[in-house]
Amino acid sequence: MVSESVNYINSLKLQVKPSSDDIITVLENGKEYTVNMVKRTCTCKKFDIDEIPCKHDVAFLADKKIEPYAYCSRYYTNAAMLATYSETVYPLEKEEEWIIP
Repeated sequence: MVSESVNYINSLKLQVKPSSDDIITVLENGKEYTVNMVKRTCTCKKFDIDEIPCKHDVAFLADKKIEPYAYCSRYYTNAAMLATYSETVYPLEKEEEWIIP
């Protein structure tokens, strides 16, 4: 996953300050970001929205030697993608041939 590798590279520059086993503070250019791995949130909001670990999460996971893919949404798995396209998808007719009541 491209986003994962970019987040990993960007996470190498960050400083991790653990608060507990699941909540940490990550320092980036003088700013602090709080990551909660149990709730899968980060104060930068990227983890919350994309459901892919952001660079702050990846910094924590790398520090703990945990694979970040385990924290990606199940919607990004091969199985979910294949299930999306498991049914036949028929092409639409030309727009001028649509029957709209």
